[in-house]
Amino acid sequence: MRRRLVWLALLFSQIALAQLHPDVKFPPDTIRAPDLKGYSIVINIPQRTLYLFAQGKLERTYPVAVGKRGTPSPLGKLKIINKVVNPTWYPEGKAPVPPGPANPLGRRWLGLSIPGYGIHGNNRPASIGTAVSLGCIRMHNQDVEELFKLVPVGTTVELVYEILILRRKDGELHVSYAEDIYALKPERNLDRALAGLPVSKLALPLIRNGGPVPWKLEVQFNASKAEGFYWKGEAYVPVMPLLGALGWRRSGVEVILPDGKTLAADVAAGGELFVRWERLQAELRAVPGLSWQEEGLELKIRWQEGETPPVFLRNFGFQGVSLLTLRLIVAMIFLIN
Repeated sequence: MRRRLVWLALLFSQIALAQLHPDVKFPPDTIRAPDLKGYSIVINIPQRTLYLFAQGKLERTYPVAVGKRGTPSPLGKLKIINKVVNPTWYPEGKAPVPPGPANPLGRRWLGLSIPGYGIHGNNRPASIGTAVSLGCIRMHNQDVEELFKLVPVGTTVELVYEILILRRKDGELHVSYAEDIYALKPERNLDRALAGLPVSKLALPLIRNGGPVPWKLEVQFNASKAEGFYWKGEAYVPVMPLLGALGWRRSGVEVILPDGKTLAADVAAGGELFVRWERLQAELRAVPGLSWQEEGLELKIRWQEGETPPVFLRNFGFQGVSLLTLRLIVAMIFLIN
């Protein structure tokens, strides 16, 4: 009995880790580690962000300040060639500035393999996140002190210029945008970057300011099909195909139910109203002779006059669970009993 319970617990844990779209091959992250051994650094100039990798995996990110348009930060693959605690600044044509509150280099210097350029602290914390330097990379003093302890001389530092950033995070593909601060006009075609993926085009405007990509959700209503989408961990289902069949009617961006209650749409796009699946289920449970089945990015809603009681096929809240797996779980429960 105990072994069966352990086996069932393992089965549930595997289901919980299942992906919503296991067959989708994500494109590679835009920002990738330049070295797979030890620490390495990527600085995306338009994003004003420093990425620290360890053994090829992203360890953490830091906000930075970069060069202004007149004195841009250099691009390319460099190395850290020296490390200095409490550096002295040697401005061209002026007297050296010793360590202290007036020193714009802050408390740490990581020299790069282009003379005069480095990653350093600052005495103007409000400048972090902007493009105001003479070409160097500024960090908050506490951040550069942390980085200083981690990375040795010889660490690879790659400075890149990406304004459309794709990144895998928590099993989803996230998009973010950055400003073209040097007016280099690099490629920013999201459609091309997402080509071949089951992306919901009608929901793409939802990520205008960045976020997880909305996936296409195929919804089948008896014999007809419609497109919903899956975004930020929620399925959004079109409600127009339900109106005539269930006696619902539309009023603007709301649906009027037979009992007079209103169901407000969560998203209106392309002339269609979309409601979050969890909200819609609460209303569908009151409809006799109706059933549904969820499998990954497919949802089938069926109804038949006189069918009682309604059958609700659910996937226990886990993503990507097939009907076969559901039957296996039910079989195991009967075996245990």
